[in-house]
Amino acid sequence: MKKFLVLAILSFTGVISVTAQTTQTQPLTLNIQQAIQYTMEHNPGVVVLQKRRAIAEAEIRIAEQWNNPALVTEYTRSQPNYFIGAGYVLELGGKRSNRIAIAKGEADLSQLALTSGLRAVRHDIRVAFYEAFQSQERMKQITVSRDLAEKLLEVTKERFEAGDVAKFEVLQTELETKRRENELKEAESESKSAFVVLNTFLNLNPESSLHLDGMLEEKPTIPPLETLVNQAISQHIEIQSIQQELNTEEARLALAKSERIPDLDLEGGTEINDADFQYGWRAALRLELPLLNQRKGEIARSNAATESLKAELEAAKQKTRAEIAKAYFKVEALSNQVETYRNEILPAAKEIEELSQESYHEGKTGLLSAIDAQRNMHEVRLEYLSVLINFQTAIADLELASGAELQ
Repeated sequence: MKKFLVLAILSFTGVISVTAQTTQTQPLTLNIQQAIQYTMEHNPGVVVLQKRRAIAEAEIRIAEQWNNPALVTEYTRSQPNYFIGAGYVLELGGKRSNRIAIAKGEADLSQLALTSGLRAVRHDIRVAFYEAFQSQERMKQITVSRDLAEKLLEVTKERFEAGDVAKFEVLQTELETKRRENELKEAESESKSAFVVLNTFLNLNPESSLHLDGMLEEKPTIPPLETLVNQAISQHIEIQSIQQELNTEEARLALAKSERIPDLDLEGGTEINDADFQYGWRAALRLELPLLNQRKGEIARSNAATESLKAELEAAKQKTRAEIAKAYFKVEALSNQVETYRNEILPAAKEIEELSQESYHEGKTGLLSAIDAQRNMHEVRLEYLSVLINFQTAIADLELASGAELQ
């Protein structure tokens, strides 16, 4: 009975262990949107950007601090011998509020930098996702071409054994098959490299197994060009950053003007041990005279920086329009190429390949014609994959240029 129980426990434990191992080795399945979301939650670079925002918020707390009061004590040989009191520098002219405005402007710039960084990460993960996806599809296409070359080799050997063709044709077909096998090994290596890059973005082990869900042909909904431009002018990170720099510089100008107003240094306390009295009060007021330094240099610098930023803002708007238009028309052109390949070029190459194979099997055409048809089909498939990855990269570039999240 005991042996039976031990055996049952061991068997049950083994089942649990196998199940756990199966669960652990099960690949992570992601589509493009899930990959972007996963990266935003786990990528270390995103964490760094978020930490920088915390630094900017700390600067606001620094600007909000008040001056500390001072404890003043004196001892002299002349009477009264002692003085004890307190002092405080009272800032006038709104200097503290202007410093807070500057710190908040810097914090807003930090937030825009975070948003810009996140958009750059979104662009890069989109490109990395589809490059990994394309590397898989490339392996599949090369495998298909390799298999077709092997079938052609079998037919050639059969015809050679029957005395219909020369040994030269067998060697020629073997060479083509070896070329496909070598190309497949290269594609496997490139695929591993692409998945290492993708896993790095996802903050996973470089050798982690991934299952990518989706299609290279998938196309997000793209608004009209005018809509993208209008949206970008109001929401583009570069334009917003320059506008925020302009607001912050205006706050610096206000601070420079307010610093022309001197601070009030107050002091009050008690004098002790005089011939005429034991305790007596004393008060002092100090005020800097703004005669030599009236902050004219700081004011001139802020005025010049403000004018420069205004010109930079207009230039950024023109640049944004041009970049969006360029990216938009590139997506449109590549989309047309995808349609042409899918509806015209691929079917035509496939038909030529099939007809060439049938003619060679029937002995109507030579080997070179069949090999050329296979090679042509192979090249067309790979060209189509190149167009597709260029198409997906162009969509990522359009997202980055416009600031819109295309889904």
